[in-house]
Amino acid sequence: MYRETNKRSVAKGISWRVFATTTTIIIVYLFFGRLDLAIAAGIIETFAKIALYWAHERAWVKVKWGRKKIEPFNLWFTGLPLSGKTTIADAVFKELEKLDIPLERLDSKDIREIAPNIGFTREDRNRHMHRI
Repeated sequence: MYRETNKRSVAKGISWRVFATTTTIIIVYLFFGRLDLAIAAGIIETFAKIALYWAHERAWVKVKWGRKKIEPFNLWFTGLPLSGKTTIADAVFKELEKLDIPLERLDSKDIREIAPNIGFTREDRNRHMHRI
């Protein structure tokens, strides 16, 4: 699952504030015709609203309303060697990626690289499955 970090929230706030502050400076200048007043208003508004935006983001992290929890699940593709498990698993993985949910893909060849002394007998495979 993903969670907004403080750094990301601050970066979003700053990028928005650059755009919004420019708008504020233009509006104040159009109303009062004073560039110094427009820039001062823009600077004060920028720092105040960055802090308020950060606090607003942190508060919404605590609100559970409107969030949908994605329950974790496992898909195991088992079968004989060279029976197409990896091909099918790759296709399923691509389809699940389209749903924009957090995914982890683990293939037996990846595990065998980590623990290369695993045999192929039924007993070796069962022991290996218990390790994973």
